[in-house]
Amino acid sequence: MKERPKEWQFPREHNVQFKVPKFHLQAHTEKCFAPYAFEYAKGVSEVDGKAPERTWAEHNEASSSLSMMSAGAQFDTSDDICNSWNWKKTIALDDTLLKKLIRGISNLVVYTRAFLAFMDALKEQHSRELVDWERMVHEWEQAMARGDSGKECPYDLPSSIITLAKVKKVLTDEEHEREKKGENAEGTSTSAMLSEALDIEENQRIVAAMASQLKQSIYQETDTLKH
Repeated sequence: MKERPKEWQFPREHNVQFKVPKFHLQAHTEKCFAPYAFEYAKGVSEVDGKAPERTWAEHNEASSSLSMMSAGAQFDTSDDICNSWNWKKTIALDDTLLKKLIRGISNLVVYTRAFLAFMDALKEQHSRELVDWERMVHEWEQAMARGDSGKECPYDLPSSIITLAKVKKVLTDEEHEREKKGENAEGTSTSAMLSEALDIEENQRIVAAMASQLKQSIYQETDTLKH
């Protein structure tokens, strides 16, 4: 940025923090999730950050025509599409912001009450942990404002290494140990029942996902019945 013309540079009196939109953030490594998430930035509310990419909806419709154009025509047509999109967005801002304001006012009351009730419960039951947490968040926000990304992020959670396959392996190993000791010689063992219950639960999720689709193909209907 320092090598760019002065008019392109950010004002020195402003501190700029770079974040990644929700959809693209998932393509990064886990260590990028918390430091670059919009929700964890001080002063930011619920946002997806994808507004600059909304024009892809119209760009995709024009892709077949753009593919047949020369480079100059592609540039001009894409520029026209973006200008049209921005113009329609600009003239509709009053209605858009009004709808968001109405929805935001009602949500403010609901979520503020829920948050205050939650905080009161934390202060009553986990006052020491709450003080430590607020201190960690404050220090992390100050570090991010300085551009110090090395500060430990309080929002980072240890990744779970427990998988369904590992759970089933543990259950199978326990079953083998019982068989060696002569236990569970007859009937269905507890481990086998738990493993079967996990399979049933997985099938239930698959069926629920399939059934939630409004329109299903013949193949999908048949697959749903199989589960």
